[in-house]
Amino acid sequence: MSLTIILRSLSSVVVLSGAGMIAMGLGVVDVDNGMLAVAAQVIGPNLVPVRPFLIFLGSSKVLGALGLWGYGFFPQKMAFAACAIPPACAIYGHAKLGEMQQAGAAGVYLAMVSALYFLESRAKKSAKKE
Repeated sequence: MSLTIILRSLSSVVVLSGAGMIAMGLGVVDVDNGMLAVAAQVIGPNLVPVRPFLIFLGSSKVLGALGLWGYGFFPQKMAFAACAIPPACAIYGHAKLGEMQQAGAAGVYLAMVSALYFLESRAKKSAKKE
């Protein structure tokens, strides 16, 4: 099994949390207070309502993970960007709250997606040369 498949599989686990964020945004489940606090740091007071923001982040996670495997309407480069937006927001929000362990965990995910992007773009370049 190649490293890219392992990284792609680990990067796809966020589909579950993305579905939860979409459910929170649609009002199917209550918004978690911790997530509300982190989102408030990112979007600021009264700039963007929290529920649409959660729908955006959840959709980014789900569609980005599907795009990593070639499914959905995101091209693969767009899928990497969609996978990078939610952890970047999480890093910023948790760091503003002083929750450095959670920010670090989001940073690990962001590094994993970045490594996957690097490995796959490098493989495509070497395939073009051959």
